[in-house]
Amino acid sequence: VAYLFSHSLEESPQLTKLIFLNNALRSIHLKTLERLTELQELEISGNPGLDHVLPGTFSNQDRLQKLTLNFNNF
Repeated sequence: VAYLFSHSLEESPQLTKLIFLNNALRSIHLKTLERLTELQELEISGNPGLDHVLPGTFSNQDRLQKLTLNFNNF
């Protein structure tokens, strides 16, 4: 996975855990996670091509309890 577009996860609003580990992720669209209102755990780690996350990317995750952002390029 290299890019997460705004519609990439729109069919999965029930997800509570999401892990992107050791991918080729380079970009996360600002609205990618918007519909994942049940998300409690998110890990985005080991993506050396990912050099930033836009402010507001996680703003709709009121239930998020654990966010892990390790070994990316920021």
